[in-house]
Amino acid sequence: MSSSAHALTRALAHGLLAALALVALPGRAEEASLSALARERQFTRLEAVARERLERLAPGAHDEAALWHLARLGAVDAAQRQALIPRAQACLQDLPESALCHSALALLNSAAVVARGLQAERSAVDALAQLYTRAVELDPRNFELRRDLGHFYLLAPDLYGGSVNKALRNARDYAAVDPSLAQVLRAQVHIYEKRWGLAESILLGISPPPHDQAVAPAWREAWRGLGFARFFNGDAQAAQRVFERLLAEDPDDPVACLGQGWALLEQRRVDPAIDWLERALRIDPAINAHYRLGLAYEARGETAKAAAMLQEFLRYAPPGLAAADARRRLDELPG
Repeated sequence: MSSSAHALTRALAHGLLAALALVALPGRAEEASLSALARERQFTRLEAVARERLERLAPGAHDEAALWHLARLGAVDAAQRQALIPRAQACLQDLPESALCHSALALLNSAAVVARGLQAERSAVDALAQLYTRAVELDPRNFELRRDLGHFYLLAPDLYGGSVNKALRNARDYAAVDPSLAQVLRAQVHIYEKRWGLAESILLGISPPPHDQAVAPAWREAWRGLGFARFFNGDAQAAQRVFERLLAEDPDDPVACLGQGWALLEQRRVDPAIDWLERALRIDPAINAHYRLGLAYEARGETAKAAAMLQEFLRYAPPGLAAADARRRLDELPG
């Protein structure tokens, strides 16, 4: 398989993770409870409510909002994905003008393409592009659908229909709906390009008030994205500054607490790193803080706590370098 296909596989994986950053969906009354749970990041409860709504349906009936939320939550899990894909296909067949049915199937099929690894085919990616673009055409005011299309443009190589210019045009097109959210989309493009200063200046220029529920969640998500992008690009100090900005406004943001802990641990500031990682887990017990807490406790010589955290991490960790490292460390820990 070509290097472009390999890049596509990695890109769609990152894009799917980005798309799963749930921000409240504006719109119809029947979606209100699901959107509120998403906005509050109560993902376990959100999944339970959405699944219950689907289970109550009569044969042949559809609940677009419940299906869409479950697709965003469960796309990366193979068993859940396989159970949801037929429902999304049926939803699209019966409701061909539903933006959420298009989006749900796009998210699920994106994960399926990623799971196939180097076996991704051009036709499958073309089908994804059609689903993402059609969802936006059907509901051009929906920010999440517009953001997902932007991620696709950024993360699919040019050969497969992606490009930075398309992502920027997507952001410009949304300005007619909401100029502030359009700037959020633009900032996300520049984060992808590693134009950190430009992305930060755009986000600083938006500065939504805390009560602005239309803009603030997406704005915060973009700041989080900038922080983690700086971290994974090897600049822990820059990441720390971003997370400090977020925490100054909301010290109970579990994702910002997590990012701050990661950034401090990378700088070998073990004690404050532990404080922030523990705080992240207190606020959100499901957040992925266990691996680095294990590293931090090990660095501080608290081997029993380190082992407990690494074992907890392995309960949910996907195969990969972090899981392999956690197992190695557990084998090497005394006792």
